[in-house]
Amino acid sequence: MKINLYGDSEFLDLREYENIVLYGAGALGKELLNALHANNISVSSIWDKNADSLNAISINDKFYKVEQPFSGHCNPSTTLVICAIISIETYRSVSAWLISSGYKNILRGAYIYMSLVCLQTRENLNIKECKTNPLCTPVFCDKVKSFLRPTALSAGRGCLELDEIDVRINNVCNLKCKHCNQYITQIKLSKKIIMNSGQLIDDINLLFSAIDYVNNVNIEGGEPFLNKDLDKVLNVLVKISNIGFIQIITNAFIDIPDQYANTLRNPKISLLISNYEKYATEREMTILQNNLKFLSKHDIAYHIYGKDDHWYEVPEVVHRSKDSEQCRRDFARCCVKQNILWNGRFYACLMTPAIDNLTDFDFPTDYVDIRKYGKLELKDLLVAFKNNTEYMQSCQYCGFAEPRTISIAGEQA
Repeated sequence: MKINLYGDSEFLDLREYENIVLYGAGALGKELLNALHANNISVSSIWDKNADSLNAISINDKFYKVEQPFSGHCNPSTTLVICAIISIETYRSVSAWLISSGYKNILRGAYIYMSLVCLQTRENLNIKECKTNPLCTPVFCDKVKSFLRPTALSAGRGCLELDEIDVRINNVCNLKCKHCNQYITQIKLSKKIIMNSGQLIDDINLLFSAIDYVNNVNIEGGEPFLNKDLDKVLNVLVKISNIGFIQIITNAFIDIPDQYANTLRNPKISLLISNYEKYATEREMTILQNNLKFLSKHDIAYHIYGKDDHWYEVPEVVHRSKDSEQCRRDFARCCVKQNILWNGRFYACLMTPAIDNLTDFDFPTDYVDIRKYGKLELKDLLVAFKNNTEYMQSCQYCGFAEPRTISIAGEQA
């Protein structure tokens, strides 16, 4: 059977593979297993690092045992691994790990979901349904992007089109997550910043005037609701026509002001709520429940991370004495490439702003200082920056390409 890979001109023929392995036995994994079974596609194995605590999955009286990764006798060169992982960062880490273990044929489970499960069409697109479905990641959904993307936009040499940009509005948080990938708990007080709305809005207007289209803008911190000007920033972003939609990433342990209701109801906006209930205090849980009632009352789109979500331990930010070849390999397989706007700088990597926040080092070639340029000059610089294939100075400090231990999501320091 052939699967339509949205965004690609070709189809993937599942019959080309001797074995099909499903990696991930959570909610998405079960949904994909049902869809594959309904389409007479045989799954050889189901892998999950938590296999020892999981029961077999039953589909129409057929039982699938959940096993530890690499169980069975699958030839890596003739095996397709479908990663049923919702978190894009976790998917990138797992896929890098699988590749380093010899498995080259890896497919995001989202493509199976788009092709065999999702019923959305261009004519009847319900973006709120996308944003509130816990199995969907509309940020990285090529199907939704193909519906929202302006038809007149042509992808050429000078076109700057991005899946997403993280707009950071502060680097402070009400929590102390042990393995925060922004290293928030390690930032010195002297480097803590809550962006003022005037400068931030100027940065936003300049950056997005130089970009042709962005499928999704993530508003994040730290904790974004600690910035009292959040609603002003959102009201600017929703008016920018070359943005598909906007997602606020929050732990929801901060009271959402009542006056935000009209802004948050905008069809472009949704909230992605991190599920840290395991470590929440009684007071935080009360605030969370009140916020959920507020969002439901005002018909504001949101969804909550899966309760079984996990993180990976964050590597220490130290000089790692890599040679040039190691830096090139790590850059090529990097799992933390992200577009980030923070304090007037455009970054293409999670590590570089962390280095800026934690140290006194400055690597000007690893970011674009957008405040130095006008719209036309900035666009040319951003296109060249995004097309860069050479490793960055930050790669010398990055340990994200190395094997990392699984940690519990939201574990507090």
